[in-house]
Formats: sequence, structure tokens, C-alpha cells
Amino acid sequence: MLSSITRASRRLRRPLLSRALSSLAVRLAPQHRAVAVTQLNQQPVIKQQQVVKQQMQQMQQMQQVRWFSDDGTHPDFASTRKAASSSDGEDAEYAKVVETIENDIKSHKVFVYMKGVPQAPRCGFSNAVCRILDVTGVEYGSRDVLMDEAIREGIKKYSDWPTIPQVYVNGEFVGGCDIVHNMYQEGELVGMLEEAGVELNPPQVPPSN
Repeated sequence: MLSSITRASRRLRRPLLSRALSSLAVRLAPQHRAVAVTQLNQQPVIKQQQVVKQQMQQMQQMQQVRWFSDDGTHPDFASTRKAASSSDGEDAEYAKVVETIENDIKSHKVFVYMKGVPQAPRCGFSNAVCRILDVTGVEYGSRDVLMDEAIREGIKKYSDWPTIPQVYVNGEFVGGCDIVHNMYQEGELVGMLEEAGVELNPPQVPPSN
């Protein structure tokens, strides 16, 4: 097809039109080249300049749509600027979440991310963790993830653990309800807390009469 356009340009022996045809052969999209060649071969010589002009205008319009269309109607035309901006925004939000989390887990030797507060848990698993920690007599901090969706999702990403509650000791993730409960039953939880230097003040059990 390219050779057909080149032969047509040589027959015309007009430098300006020849250059236009050569440029058209290179720049036109493949699906339009066959149409261009057919039109050039079938049209009288006096009209070929008009054909070239029309084809060049169509090509320029297509380029403008490709570069400036932002309606997402076709993946080739869709701008990637929105996606990049969205990704940047998510990264910035997560960075703030991480900063909050690290401040939390540094503020207390034991910290719990839970639903509700220790005095009024809003799920059974959070309640179980708080009651176990209460029995050990450990002082701990907590954050209600239901109050902040970014924290609720961010803590799962931070710990790579999909559920709430989550318990941290000395800034290290220990586990969720099942792990804490199993450690308590096996007698491992108190030992771990003591090794971490956590002060334990278990409630005194009154002597039985």
C-alpha cells in the first residue's frame, strides 16, 4: 500500500504533493491507508490534492481525540492522569494511617485495635480479648476502628492480618482473638508479657469463706 502511494506521488511530479503523500503514507493509521490509496487511484489528478487535504485533516482530528479525549470510551483514548492522581491520594492517606498506627503502638506496651472500647466492646471477639487482658492485669491502650474507616482498613494492611481485633505488644503484632485466647489457655500469654517487660497487676481474688 505504501508503494502505491509512492507511485502516485511520482506520477504527479509535484514536489509539494509528493511530500504530502509520503507524509500521509507514514502517518495515517493502517486502517485508513487502503482507503487513501483507493481514493487517490480513482480520483482525477486535479482532485487528488483535495483528497490529500481531507485525509490529513481526518488524521489530525484523530490525533486530537487520542491526546485530549478523557471520556474513557476506549482504553487507547483514556487519560491515565486520574488513575495516577487517585493512586497518589491513596498512598498519602495510607501514610497518614501508618503514622497514626505507629504512634499508637509506641504509646503503650500493649495496644488493641478493636470494635468499640474496652468498657463497651461492639463485637464478641473484641470483648473476649479485652476480658483476657483484664484478667492478666495489664494496662493497655485501644482504638475503636469503627470510628475511622481508614484505620479499620489500614490496620489490616499494616499487619497483613484480615480481622479485628488486633493486639500489639512492644510495637509488634501478636495476633487476633483466636491467637490471644489460645496463648492464654496454654499459659503462654502471661510469660510473653513478662518477657516484654509489661507490668502485670492481676485482680485479687477474694478468699473463699
